[in-house]
Amino acid sequence: MVVCIDTQIVIWGVREEATPTQKDMIPKAKELFEYFGRQKIQVAFPSIVVGESLVRVPVPEHPNVLNKFSQFIILPYDTLSAMWFARIWQQLKDQEEITRLQTTGLSRVELKADLMIIATAVAHGAKVLYSGDHKLLKLATNFIEIQVFSHA
Repeated sequence: MVVCIDTQIVIWGVREEATPTQKDMIPKAKELFEYFGRQKIQVAFPSIVVGESLVRVPVPEHPNVLNKFSQFIILPYDTLSAMWFARIWQQLKDQEEITRLQTTGLSRVELKADLMIIATAVAHGAKVLYSGDHKLLKLATNFIEIQVFSHA
């Protein structure tokens, strides 16, 4: 089985970084990755997640971070992912979910990145998407099984 992991969990569990109020998430995320290892569950990151994970890392340190990612599957945003992105976007637009989310302050750029993550996971056959981002999880609900990862 392949599970897909969203950006914040990667930052906590692989890069072992957090804001002062989120320090408790580092051991929790690491335990999640250890659980996957014990259960022989394959862990995948969409390439969009890799990019988001590198945004606040100085460029000279990128190779070190990418080396930490080498034990995981990196899913490319490819043509099949793009097709799923368009399908998901159209369905959510028809349901007026896109407009509703934009009124809550979610920018078009954030929305597109979230949908690209979901589309990549679906296109590459991930069974579950783990995230702490409730907006992303709501968007993903009809397309892939979701697991909430949070402080609680």
